[in-house]
Amino acid sequence: YKPHEKYMSAGELAAHIAFVDIWFLQSVVAGEFASPEQPAAPPAPSAALAAYDATMPDLVAKLKDLTGDQLAKLTTFYSWSMPLVNYLSFM
Repeated sequence: YKPHEKYMSAGELAAHIAFVDIWFLQSVVAGEFASPEQPAAPPAPSAALAAYDATMPDLVAKLKDLTGDQLAKLTTFYSWSMPLVNYLSFM
């Protein structure tokens, strides 16, 4: 489904959401927000789901291993500067 030619299709939007979640948690674990890599073409929803399922358990485990000091680190995300732990509420 694609409501208008300038909008993402439902499949493209699903893939975007999956990869943004992965990028966001990778950024929290790394302690900084770098620009996300843009895929050359939107992946199929099944590929996005497979990447999400393969990546998220490890990222969540790494997130659980972060110390209080790491989570308290002030980090800039676009125009905000907050401790990393605050950004987790975005998820």
